[in-house]
Formats: sequence, C-alpha cells, structure tokens
Amino acid sequence: LRDATDVSLYETYRTQKLLALGHVQDNTVFREFNPKQQLEEEERVHGAKMQKLEAEMAAVFKQKVQEKEGKLKQSEEELYSRHKDMKAVLERQRAELEDKKRRLGISDAAMPAPVAAHAQHEGIPQAGQSKDKKKNRFF
Repeated sequence: LRDATDVSLYETYRTQKLLALGHVQDNTVFREFNPKQQLEEEERVHGAKMQKLEAEMAAVFKQKVQEKEGKLKQSEEELYSRHKDMKAVLERQRAELEDKKRRLGISDAAMPAPVAAHAQHEGIPQAGQSKDKKKNRFF
C-alpha cells in the first residue's frame, strides 16, 4: 500500500511540476504493460514469420528440384540419342566390313601374312590362337 501510494503521489507531483513548466504530458506513454501478453504476441508473430519463410524455402526447393530433374531428363535424352546414333554408325560400319569381307572372299584362316602379323601385333587372335596371348602384351 505504501508503494502504491508513493508511486501515485510522485506521479501527481511530477505531473504538476511539468505542467507548471509548460510541458504537456502524453498519457498514451503510460498505458498498461503486460509482459506475458507481449511475449505471446511476439511468439505468434515470430511463428507466422517462420511459417512464411518455411513456405518460401519449400517453394524454392521444389523449383530447384524441378529444374534439376528437367536438366537430367534432357541430358538423358541427349545421351540416349547419341548412343543410338553411335550404335547405328557402328552397325553400318560392321555391315560394310562384312560386305567387303564377303566380296573379297577372305576368311580368318586365309589372311595374308602382313595382315596376320599386324593382327598379331594388335592382339587380334587368329584362327587357332587362344586369347591368352593378350595377357602377355605390354601395351
């Protein structure tokens, strides 16, 4: 009771002195202040702000994932088309070589000596040779 009376008397005294000096006091400054209520309000505002940021981050993440998936699909399509083209080229070369071989009538056993020597140097097994000779090569 003493503290309450002391505070109210002091406030009355202070207000009268300020008015005597010509200062008008703004009473909105002295509104009731509830720290618990203010803390709850700050937590609510903070929670809303965090939810907004989380939603924005999720949207950015989703967008980046979609971009990466698009790039991966594009590169996969490019690799598939390149593989298909290379396979077609190799099949055409193989067909041309088989056609050439058939036209010349050359079999593996009837290869000329210089070609057989080159094939042996390159590690291509000849008719009657085993593939184990490849293991003894240095290059």
